[in-house]
Amino acid sequence: MPHQRPQSRTQAQPSAPQAHVQARPESPQQVFLADVARDVKALNSAVLVLGQKMQFLVRNEKILGRNLLVLNKKIEDFQKVKGTDEAGSLGSKELEGLRQEFEANSAELGRLSRSVSELRDALEQVKINYAKSEGK
Repeated sequence: MPHQRPQSRTQAQPSAPQAHVQARPESPQQVFLADVARDVKALNSAVLVLGQKMQFLVRNEKILGRNLLVLNKKIEDFQKVKGTDEAGSLGSKELEGLRQEFEANSAELGRLSRSVSELRDALEQVKINYAKSEGK
């Protein structure tokens, strides 16, 4: 433990005198500019959040699209194999499961596509509002 020198009372820092400073009253223009600055920050945050959500939705949409392609390929393969009795009885259960999975993925892809579209519209609206607020 390093040796610390005790501070003498004469070395103590004097407290600064408390000057009472009155704030100037803000003009209406300053208030307006402060409000606009807050609005711009809020809009910027909203745009960033919407952009992130759109990136996630687009990524998920791509993943689901690839899954649909794989499932389509599997369904086609099972339909080709279905010609034989053994493969037909085995494949029909698997085919039905794949068909249900395909339908679920198709519905999810449609939902994500609508969400992306809604987010794009919302982002465009935010951009328009942002441009209007900058123009003021």
